[in-house]
This record gives sequence, structure tokens and C-alpha cells, in this order.
Amino acid sequence: MRVELGKLRESAAVSYAALAAIVLAFCARAVPFDNEYVYLLRLRRTYDSSFLLNDISFAAPGTEHWLFNHVFGLFTYFASLTTIAWTGRILCWAGIVYALQRLARHWTVPVWMSATGIAIWIASGQSIVGGEWMLGTFEAKCVAYICLLFALDGFLRGRIGYPSALLGLTFSMHPAVGTWSILAALIAMLFCRDDLRDVARAALIVALFSLPGILPLLLSGSSGASAEDWRYLELVRFPHVFDPFSWPKTAIALCYLQLVFCLLIFRRGSRSRVDRFIIAFLTSLGVFFTAGILLRAAGRSEEHTSELQSH
Repeated sequence: MRVELGKLRESAAVSYAALAAIVLAFCARAVPFDNEYVYLLRLRRTYDSSFLLNDISFAAPGTEHWLFNHVFGLFTYFASLTTIAWTGRILCWAGIVYALQRLARHWTVPVWMSATGIAIWIASGQSIVGGEWMLGTFEAKCVAYICLLFALDGFLRGRIGYPSALLGLTFSMHPAVGTWSILAALIAMLFCRDDLRDVARAALIVALFSLPGILPLLLSGSSGASAEDWRYLELVRFPHVFDPFSWPKTAIALCYLQLVFCLLIFRRGSRSRVDRFIIAFLTSLGVFFTAGILLRAAGRSEEHTSELQSH
């Protein structure tokens, strides 16, 4: 009996099934939900310029998610937005859960233990601050995260070509996800003292596969939004996403404690290339996170926020 239970606990298929059930329990909401109210409609608008013609939400072109809109917008010719959303959600959920399991295999952690960690992460909301998620709606960032997770898995396996291409596609699908991930991954390669020719090759491939995201942004010109518009969005409309001063201090502290925990484990471990790469990647993201907080603290946004709120 114990042998059978042990096999079940170490079965990747059983863990995958359990995680799939947890994702369904926490993420299966009626379509549309959250960002889908805009992003799903953008898919239809991409190939049908008459759709919601006078809606101010689509006054500006959707250049940030150009590749996502033009690839998945094609399905609007023969499928409803609800069908596209559910199909996209399920495929993204399946891909992300599998990618997380692949990443976990790089460390000597029992399958059931890594699955438990992923389950806790899902149940706790997937992020401590910022309201970010990988598993949930069907939108550009969810596809970008799939590219990112498989790119990290490839780099940890010592590959250069296809992980770099996936990293570039991460940017093309969602520039905000891709920008910081690309910088952190290249820093991690340098930290691991990889051959500079490999780093240069990776950067070139990343740049090539980032072009579908870069060119629309460059060719679209200015968005027409003023500095005051951005301050309103960051500090008044979406402070839970953009403004670290609106986040609980205990939550910010927990983010740093997680990083410290990873560093302590790394210090006591074997310090293999896998460990060095992932720690350098996470630490780089931590530095970017800290820089954002410091820039927010050094700014004068509070004065502008009070003015905007008074109006």
C-alpha cells in the first residue's frame, strides 16, 4: 500500500491532474472576466474596423499586443469570442502548469512537493503585490508567460537557440513582460560566465524575435497620452498595480523575504549553473523591483495625485 502511495505521489501525471483541477477551481470564471472585457473585443476589432466603431476604448491602436491580436484575431472569422476565450484559457492553463512542472525538475525536489508549492501559489492569488497573474484570463501576457517559462527551462538545460527565440517572442506577445525578462536573463547568462559569443548570439536571436513587438510600437508614434494622464492611471485609476506606496508594507517585506530565502538556499547548496542562473535571474528582477520603488519615492507624484483627485 505504501509503495503504491509513493508511486502516486511521485507521478507527474497525477500531480498534473491535481493541479489542473485546482486551476479550474480557482480560475474558471464566466467569460468575459477582468481584462477580457477589452482584450477579447480587441481581437474582433483587429480584423473588423467597423466593430464598435465609436467606442473610445479603441480610439488608439492596439500596438502593444500587436502580435497577439493579429494571431488570435484570425479565429474571430469562424469562432465566437466566448469559444476563443475558453479555448485560449484552457491551452494557456495546460501550457503554464506543464512548464512549471518542467522547471521544478531541475532541482532535487519530490514531485508531490513541487506540486504542493504550485498549488499554494495558485490558491494564494499568484502574486503578493501588483495583482499580477499567469493563470486566469485569456490575454497576451498569459501567452507571453508560457514563452518565458519554456525559455527559462531551455536556458537551464544549457541551450541557446530556441530559448532565446522564445524570450524574444515573450516581448513580442507582451513588451512589459518581455522587457524585464530579457534583461534579467542576459544578466543571468553573464553571471554564469557563459561564453560572450553565446551571450551575443542569444541577444541577437532575442532582438530578431522581438521585432514583431518592437516595430508596431515604433511605427505607431505617440499614444497621445500626457504625463498627467499616466500619473492618473498609475496613482489614481490603478494604484494596486502601479503604485508601491498603496501596497501593504508587510507584502513588500514578504517579497524580499522570499528572495532572501532563495539566496540562503543558494549559499548552502551546490551552486550549480542551474542554481546560479535562476538566482541571478530572480535577483535581477528584485533589483528592477527595488529601482521602481526608489523612483516612486524620489518623485513628486503625491502632489499631482492630490490635484487629480480634487478634480
